[in-house]
Amino acid sequence: MQEHPPPLPSWVLPIIKPGDHVETDQAALDASIQLAYESAKNQGGPFGAILTDAENRVISVGWNRVIEASDSTAHAEIEAIRNAQIRTETHNLSKPPNVPFTLYVSCEPCVMCFGAIYWSGLTRVVAAATAQQAEAIGFDEGPVTSGMWEAAKENKGIRFEHGTPTLDPQKPLQLYHANQGEIY
Repeated sequence: MQEHPPPLPSWVLPIIKPGDHVETDQAALDASIQLAYESAKNQGGPFGAILTDAENRVISVGWNRVIEASDSTAHAEIEAIRNAQIRTETHNLSKPPNVPFTLYVSCEPCVMCFGAIYWSGLTRVVAAATAQQAEAIGFDEGPVTSGMWEAAKENKGIRFEHGTPTLDPQKPLQLYHANQGEIY
């Protein structure tokens, strides 16, 4: 396993970085949307994620790097989870101090990211845009159902909810679509 997460690009730093504090769910969701928007502006995918600890301190961030990294698993959620696991030096995010951890995402997780969340030890996921909004521009989010989230809550204690950001969660998707970003 890596010793340190990769360095953050300069466009991420004005938005949010590990160690920053977010006061509310709304502020964290807004930051995930800003990450998604800036990612789309900088040849990344239109999705962003922020992982915080029980004290609302940012542990890690992620954005879609699928095209840039030539890696179909480089989704925002997986990047944030992977970087948090490196930072906390564990594969199980239910173990370190300052749990529980919350993952804030600019859009509902796809089926692959659902699987990563399920096994990561996270106990809460808060989403802004819906999977249907991502699918409206051509993304295939896979067969994630409300029954899967219910089973995740029952089996792993993972709560999934929609938050209410002040920023429009469709803006990153619209920008990506307008720029004719590659759909993956």
